[in-house]
Amino acid sequence: MTASPALPISAILVPQGAEYCAVRRGLPRASAPVAIAVPAGSEAIARFVRAHPLPTSGSLLLVGLCGSLSPDLPVGTAVLYRDCRDRDRTLACDRVLTARLQAQLPAAAISSGYTADRVICSVAEKQALRAEFGTDVVDMEGSGLLAALPNRSIAMLRAVSDGCDRDLPDLSRAIDASGQLQPLTVAAELLRQPVASVRFALAATRALSALTDAVACVFAS
Repeated sequence: MTASPALPISAILVPQGAEYCAVRRGLPRASAPVAIAVPAGSEAIARFVRAHPLPTSGSLLLVGLCGSLSPDLPVGTAVLYRDCRDRDRTLACDRVLTARLQAQLPAAAISSGYTADRVICSVAEKQALRAEFGTDVVDMEGSGLLAALPNRSIAMLRAVSDGCDRDLPDLSRAIDASGQLQPLTVAAELLRQPVASVRFALAATRALSALTDAVACVFAS
């Protein structure tokens, strides 16, 4: 069988912390694009890519976790974005690159994402976003990256970490304006809701494993 030509991806952008570690585990030791840890949040990632040098050629791949807004996308599902929107705009991902990624990941869902300004924690909030915008998943970085780099070829790959039918612990204040996780805030909330926290941890572990597997498939030699 003839090997598929290498994807024209020069850098992988991934939120710092557990997501970054999961992506690094899936990358081959040789010939993989550089993985760059970025802050969480739309404004924070926009500031980061404007202030830090990125490869000037090649495409960018944003990788991370997302929340599901659709019963068709359970925890652990790999998702490729068709486009990503926020309250003001809808921005398209690179269709050709996304199609090539789909060829590497035929089980991945092709979906529309919504970028929120905080972690969306309740089922009611998820249902409201789905009803208002018709999107399938929610993240915190997608539209910010697309808006900050309008002339770059960008694709997005995520794994679902929480279903549309489950409330999360209230992590809406877990990330500050600079995109940094606030560990004491997270710990206090997890202790306050132990049952939801256990479900959250199990789902996140499953999603991170799915993210590692998806990255390994995309960049397999």
